[in-house]
Amino acid sequence: MANNELKQLDTRQQCREKLPIWFGSRSNHYHGLLEVMMNANDEMYTHSSVPFAMKVRLLPDGQTIAVKDYGRGIKLTDKYDDRFMYELLFETLFAGTNFDNAEVGKETTGTNGCGLTVLNNTSQYFEAVSEVDGMLYSVKYTDGGLNREVSKTEAGRKGPNGTTFWFKLDPDMYTQTTFDIEVIKEMCNHLAGISTGLLITLECNDGVEEYQYLTMADYMEKNCSTTIGTQYEFEERTESEEVIGKEGKPIVENNRMKLLWSIGTDPFQETFLNCTYLREEGSIYDGVIDGFRKVLDKYSDNKVKITAADVELGLNFVCGLWTNNVEFANQTKFSTKKLTYKKHVSKYVVDNLEAFRLENAKAFNEIIKHFVEINNFNKKAEDDIKQLKSKIQKKTKGGLSPKVEGLIDCNMRTSNVEDRILIIDEGKSANSTIIDSRDPDYMGCIGLRGRFINSFKTSAINVFKNQEAIAIMTALGCGIELPEKDRKRLKDTVAFNKEDLRYGKIALITDADGFGKAITLSLLCFFYKFYPTLCEEGRIYVVSSPRYVLIDKKDNPHYAYNDKEKDEIVKELDKNLSHIGIVKGLGELDQDVFWEYVLSPEAREKTFTQVKFDGNQKEIERMLEITMGEEIEERKKYIMKHVVEANVS
Repeated sequence: MANNELKQLDTRQQCREKLPIWFGSRSNHYHGLLEVMMNANDEMYTHSSVPFAMKVRLLPDGQTIAVKDYGRGIKLTDKYDDRFMYELLFETLFAGTNFDNAEVGKETTGTNGCGLTVLNNTSQYFEAVSEVDGMLYSVKYTDGGLNREVSKTEAGRKGPNGTTFWFKLDPDMYTQTTFDIEVIKEMCNHLAGISTGLLITLECNDGVEEYQYLTMADYMEKNCSTTIGTQYEFEERTESEEVIGKEGKPIVENNRMKLLWSIGTDPFQETFLNCTYLREEGSIYDGVIDGFRKVLDKYSDNKVKITAADVELGLNFVCGLWTNNVEFANQTKFSTKKLTYKKHVSKYVVDNLEAFRLENAKAFNEIIKHFVEINNFNKKAEDDIKQLKSKIQKKTKGGLSPKVEGLIDCNMRTSNVEDRILIIDEGKSANSTIIDSRDPDYMGCIGLRGRFINSFKTSAINVFKNQEAIAIMTALGCGIELPEKDRKRLKDTVAFNKEDLRYGKIALITDADGFGKAITLSLLCFFYKFYPTLCEEGRIYVVSSPRYVLIDKKDNPHYAYNDKEKDEIVKELDKNLSHIGIVKGLGELDQDVFWEYVLSPEAREKTFTQVKFDGNQKEIERMLEITMGEEIEERKKYIMKHVVEANVS
């Protein structure tokens, strides 16, 4: 087709070819499940369904999901305006029952009538089975909605009304179609936390789990572990305002708000709009922060100006807003940008916090004290960040080689970034060997001094104060990727830009003993936390080196990387074996041996092990918690279970 020829997409093409418009990205394969769960919640929430319950089931294949609600059910084979209900709900974009919510005062998440149609057209299999007053209505679709089967039968025995949706995503449409049960558990927990009283039952290979909170206070108490002192609750309140609705007609917008809060130092902060968890925050979040900032700054010492950054660091909260005039930032519903939400939430917080001050003067003064301490911490952090930014951006005149103690760059003028290897090694002795052994055309190196900082539980600020960490950041030259919880507070840090990356591969070389392995683990934790993109792209390598040297009777050395190779050489040499030695450190290998057995292109095929990031973030963090966390007993249990044999010689 010529470039200037017009083309109109049919509904199926709109769903499949423009999937990122609806679900944000082809990698967002959880959004279809979110749509089904939120539709089920809307149905039961607005019609006071009994039982107020939902069932979610992940089949053993990890790809097929069922969601059952106990709403009114849908007579799928009935007609509306000469079209079957299943056609309107699952085959048509912008067809639904919530377009007049603002006029009738209805609070729902879904308003556009698009989610189920997009899900159907991008699934291998999609089925809806609905029971209404003893009758079963069923519609099954396969091949992305191309094939359809419809039926209406008697239920056999009358059960509660409701609808069950089954679906399995089309791998041609999504980059991933297997669901991580831990993510689904989080989704269930969030929905149960804000839809108080809702019982969500999750069935999967792990067994059956139930999620139910009778109050938002119960939810925050269970999920927020960083509260200092008391958890407080502001009474629910509704703010009404006349706004311009459809076709310029005035409508009354009702915004109902509820807030739970406490003070802490590792903030737990969640906002919800019509029961949808806003993972990317937005104007409701901004309203909470703004309201607290106004009151805290008003009553703090004149010499201290409490900022939004101070509130963000020191406040835990869960805030829900329910409205008949809902607006999300886009179809993915990750955020809301509606400014009237911020205005109403901020006023709600200010009014309640002022009343709290009068009724709880002593507690309020302690809260002020807490945020003054946070303010002092943040001021110091700003100075540290400025120094960090200066260090990372500091370059020589040519802009090719940053001034970093211990960094020996390769030839940056003649080499290609993807060919370059930055070797991070342990100690001066090893660094001296590597400097002499490497190919300077494309291999740079930087030596560490002693143990590397454990960044898993350490704050980003403390990591930025570590000289070795700063040296690595500067040597890489591409900025850093801050963990999500630090992004607002440290927004002035040098942002990650892959285009500025100076080395295409990062090789971690440490001694083969336990001390060296601990340094490697600390480095891997550092890269996982601050350079996830480099991990995902497979740019991080762990390098092995000879562990044993076996001398034959002619004084010829034979090198082995592990016990298996050592035993094979022993068997091969037999009576010609003279001596077996352990290579205690990298510095014991001369430059020729190090090149031949570790760094040469032939050796790298064996010694360079690419660190594979499989995307299972929960499992990675679980292992880091065991190996790098503060729970010593858990680490001991893991070692006793998994370490079968230890060579301590």
